Amino acid sequence: MKAVKLFFLFACVVNLTNATALKDTLYEQELKDKYRTIFIKNKYNSLDEKEKIWNNFRAYITSEKMKFTDKSKNYNFLDSIEEHAIAKMISQVFFQKQQQDSIQFYYDFLNKKSTNYYLLGSLESSLVWSKVQNLDYVGAIQSNERIIELLEKSKHPKSQLQKISTIMNLTELYIFSSNFYLSNNMFLILDTELEKVKDEAYYADLIIDYKLLKAQLLKKEKKINESIKLAETISIDDIQNPYILEGYHFMQLENYIDYEMADKAQYHYDILFDEDKVKDTGSFEKDIHKNVFKVRILLLKNDFSDIKKYIKLLEEKPFEGKEKNIVLNAALIEYYKKTGNYRKAFSLLEKNSKDIEAINKINSKIQFEITSYNLTKDKEITDLKEINETKEKEIKRNQEIFILTILIILLIIIIISIIVYNYRNKKNLLLKADLEKSNQILSLKNNLLENIAHEIRTPITIIKGYMMIVKEHTLNPQKITNYTNLSLKNLDNLTQSLNSFLTLYKTENNNTRLPNLETKSLNKFLNVHINQFKELCESKKITLYFKTNIAEKTAFEYEYNSLQKIMENLITNAIKYSNSGTAIFVSVILTENGLKIIVKDEGFGIAKEEQEQIFSKYYQSKNHLISGGFGIGLSLVNQIVTQLKGTIKLVSELKIGSIFTVNLPFKTDNYVQYISETKPEFKKLTNTLEIASIETSNFPKALIVDDNLEMISYLKELFTPTLVCTYAYNGQEALKLAKENSFDIIISDLKMPLMDGMQFKEELNKIDSYKEIPFIMITAVSKDFLGDLKMTLGINDYIVKPFDKDEILTRVRALLENNVYKQNIMNSTDAKIDFKGPYSELINKINKIVIDNLENPAFNVKMLATEIGYSAKQLNTLLQAKIGITTVQVILEIRLLTAYDLILKNTYPTIGEAMYAVGFTSKSYFNQKFKTRFGIKPNDLKKKHFI
Repeated sequence: MKAVKLFFLFACVVNLTNATALKDTLYEQELKDKYRTIFIKNKYNSLDEKEKIWNNFRAYITSEKMKFTDKSKNYNFLDSIEEHAIAKMISQVFFQKQQQDSIQFYYDFLNKKSTNYYLLGSLESSLVWSKVQNLDYVGAIQSNERIIELLEKSKHPKSQLQKISTIMNLTELYIFSSNFYLSNNMFLILDTELEKVKDEAYYADLIIDYKLLKAQLLKKEKKINESIKLAETISIDDIQNPYILEGYHFMQLENYIDYEMADKAQYHYDILFDEDKVKDTGSFEKDIHKNVFKVRILLLKNDFSDIKKYIKLLEEKPFEGKEKNIVLNAALIEYYKKTGNYRKAFSLLEKNSKDIEAINKINSKIQFEITSYNLTKDKEITDLKEINETKEKEIKRNQEIFILTILIILLIIIIISIIVYNYRNKKNLLLKADLEKSNQILSLKNNLLENIAHEIRTPITIIKGYMMIVKEHTLNPQKITNYTNLSLKNLDNLTQSLNSFLTLYKTENNNTRLPNLETKSLNKFLNVHINQFKELCESKKITLYFKTNIAEKTAFEYEYNSLQKIMENLITNAIKYSNSGTAIFVSVILTENGLKIIVKDEGFGIAKEEQEQIFSKYYQSKNHLISGGFGIGLSLVNQIVTQLKGTIKLVSELKIGSIFTVNLPFKTDNYVQYISETKPEFKKLTNTLEIASIETSNFPKALIVDDNLEMISYLKELFTPTLVCTYAYNGQEALKLAKENSFDIIISDLKMPLMDGMQFKEELNKIDSYKEIPFIMITAVSKDFLGDLKMTLGINDYIVKPFDKDEILTRVRALLENNVYKQNIMNSTDAKIDFKGPYSELINKINKIVIDNLENPAFNVKMLATEIGYSAKQLNTLLQAKIGITTVQVILEIRLLTAYDLILKNTYPTIGEAMYAVGFTSKSYFNQKFKTRFGIKPNDLKKKHFI
């Protein structure tokens, strides 16, 4: 009927405008009638007669085509008839005779000239099962993939139906070859494709096929009970196809025998071998199977009254193939064991073992070939994606902001290289003079490099983050302006830090300097440069006071650039090392002897034994070592004050605060005429801000801890839409807030003054309510955590600067979702097994077992549970109750965390080697899971830190 419809379609498009065209149409109809006659007659011919008829008919069509030389005439219908004649030969003759060479020859012939993709797809299917019979599974898989490609190009109304059927065939190949991972992946594809046709009339039939195929997979995976339950959801009355009905009862019969349910097995046996209920399709050796199943059912029932005649029939006429006879022999072995004929049972057992070994070798080879083929295919797809991604990144690099960022990074690298080079030269000289002092300098150098990384990566993270937000708001000029200004502000901060560094470096190596004198109002100068700290103090809730006795509108000649550096470094230092709620007092007094500058804070203070070294280059107080910075602020102030022939003095006490007093020579004829008549008093420059209570909202509550106000502002910008954020500027402040309030997640920097991130986390763990609250650590140096695996199982996490906003947003979202899931489980009223003992020991044990089996991609939940000493169900229940994730997620989490560490360590030269080292075999799956977990692709993570 399919061919007949095509012929009528051809007839409809013939132009009947003149006598010649009418003649052509009559001729076309004659050929169609002839084709139709042969098609009907051919149903009753033998295979040899069919081959002869179709060959003769094709030759006739070819000769008819050769008669026409007028190219203006349209005789495409002759090509179509020839194609269908060849197709009939392939499907009705060569396929039946299993003449593979003939099938391949004529298929290649059509493939070169035909554009009927649906027809080509149908013919390709003729190649599939002949390849399977020849154990060419890779060839069969390739044929199925080729069919899918052809059907996707076809506009035939049944193309989607045929495509789904082909995907099912491909899935069945993977099931038959015991490739369970690939089989389950194919079911995910089937779910998507079936969703596209859920409104079609044939959808119900496809669902039956889908369920039966899924039941086959479960049966192959030895999940017999699940296979039975799934098959039982199918209504037998809905199965119209006799092949499917026969296969359904056959599978259920085997399942119930394997599950030792004799009565259920007997039920399906009676239906399967009843010709009135299930038509014999000839798809399997039904008579022999009938005897095999009967023996197996009788053995289940221990009924030996009527079993001998079936045994005799099986011994006289076994199956032809080894694989089927394994089942038959297993039944005979069981029979002889139960009847005491151990000699015969042993003989059959020995034969069965050899057959099983032979089949297993073949199956192993097939599995290896399929896996190798899929890995090669995945690599080709991944390589193509990487090429495309690389091209996109090259375009993005042309944008001005990224060029600017690259230039800054290059500048930083050059500066650091110069510093390290000179530092090492100086170190070699000091080694010859004083070994003890050399060790101290070496320690300072290591700390300096880490602090440089912290000071550089933090503004780069912020700049890059704001620029990415700018990209997302290209239609909002106001936001573009705001975020660009914030980026420029951080760029200025970074430039200023580097300039200070260079200034100190130059002044140290250049003792001769020319004074840079300017004449301007000293009072106005002081007010401008002190007021610039107003916003920073208000952000940190620090009160800033200022007083001076210098009269307004009084001009002085002085080195204002040097004076600015002194003031800015002293005030910045005071803000950095002060808690919220404290005050800073700045006074500038003109005296007869010169200019006195006093900066007093109520901060952390400096121990007495360290006060003499505080002005040394790169030195930092041991109490504040973890706060980062270049360690050059006070050293630069001391250097400038010395060059100005002044003095600097420090008075400080731990937990009380510090007072820095600078005396500078200042030439005036009569200093009294330059001072104000009124007595100077401190004026409060900052506005009084009440400490806002934590906002009540349904959003999760987050505590963000960082001593860098710009980083806090950036994180606030990221999290405000989805989190209620509270901020602290060191671990001590954060700990106080945590004790007074409850938070759903905590995000903390590692390097902070007074109490660093690790100390803060240790103190939090002493509070019962915070032991399991998600905690993310932000660090500038990846070696702080590598190889430690302290942050495991999604309970705690860390992220290395510079990070993309998607990285940290992904981590936060994943941890919050996981914690909510865990709380739901813990609050459930369902009965659970009572597991005793601290679960941390269990987690450590699981961690060790999974890591020991990382390179084994076959390592699964059941194997882990066996090692631990629980059943798979018990272990899953325990993990869900204790840490909120399933056993499968635990294994995946450990694999991903290990992969993350390997990439950051640069342990392997390629991502692929790291992937295989943690047990992944599919690069696309690995990339997907890694991106979902960490918010960044593996290649991007490697490039960001090592390229």
